[in-house]
Amino acid sequence: MDNLSLSIGSTELVKAISFQLHQGERVCLLGASGSGKSLTARALSGTLPPNTRVSGQVMINDHDVTHQPILQRPAAGRIATIFQDSFGALNPLMSVGKQLSLSTHVRSYHQLSSLLTQMGIPDSEQLLSRLPGELSGGQRQRLCIAFALLSGANLLVADEPTTALDVLNQQQVIDLLKQCTSDQACHHSEHLHSASLSLLFITHDIHVAAQLCQRAIVLYDGQVVEQGRMEEVLLNPQHAYTKRLVAAVQTADSHLAPYTHKGRAA
Repeated sequence: MDNLSLSIGSTELVKAISFQLHQGERVCLLGASGSGKSLTARALSGTLPPNTRVSGQVMINDHDVTHQPILQRPAAGRIATIFQDSFGALNPLMSVGKQLSLSTHVRSYHQLSSLLTQMGIPDSEQLLSRLPGELSGGQRQRLCIAFALLSGANLLVADEPTTALDVLNQQQVIDLLKQCTSDQACHHSEHLHSASLSLLFITHDIHVAAQLCQRAIVLYDGQVVEQGRMEEVLLNPQHAYTKRLVAAVQTADSHLAPYTHKGRAA
């Protein structure tokens, strides 16, 4: 992404931002609501609102897709996306198994069940027969990750995928994303992408990002104000906004410390 600017009407919402993702990297785009995170993700996915003015350049796998909506892009210029609203991402009137079989080349429910198990998704046979409304938010979100992995894309953009989940389901989604982007466990099947999967994780929660990502890009008011290795950003934040985020996490952790300290009751 090179000097990307996005405007709607007279308002410039994303201001000349530049960054790169490398093969197999897990990177977070970190910022508050309204900082331009989701609009940046939509520029990557080719789903910008039709009245958006775009300048700069978006390159995916050496394809310039800056002004190309998703359906006009070559296969190598498309990405997989996971959204916060997992229910809205699935057809509420069709079983999960039917949706997976229609959207992939995998027709056998036995193969689909094996793939879900391979991805660390339990009770896969039961899940395939159910409607999305019969599943928990965490189950639906893990299935959305399965859809993304089966798409064959080598870049996955996850836009606030854990925000609507409770702590336990949030952790399960983080663990699944980490597993499927850090080792080859999810890539041994012919139906899954064989190359290392890159992840752009969009969030306002630095605590969640720290568990998953290797590098952070911090957005504030539509601009990149800081970027670097996750450890460096946490230990030595430079921008005032990043310092506030880190301080908030440290305060929360200090409040929890008496309840989680070894030997104390949780």
